Amino acid sequence: MGYVLVQEALISHNKKQAESKKPPVVNFSADAVDQTHFPLKIWRRIANQLLTLQDSFRYGDPFGEIALREQISSYLFQSRGVKTDANAYSLG
Repeated sequence: MGYVLVQEALISHNKKQAESKKPPVVNFSADAVDQTHFPLKIWRRIANQLLTLQDSFRYGDPFGEIALREQISSYLFQSRGVKTDANAYSLG
């Protein structure tokens, strides 16, 4: 008899856990940020840290950031078989 009560309690507990673990609903519309799931406090903290750096207000490489150009070169080689040097082009 005691086993049946424990088993029923476990079943009830498992149902409650399953009901409470509903997947989050995320708004994927392109016109606004889903503020219920966006880590705004973390975003502000990081933005404030970056804006205190002097380099944040300088212009980058006039041909585009070298790291980005290197990644684009790597992508072009892997996806299209195009071998190019990151210094062979500029980004506007």
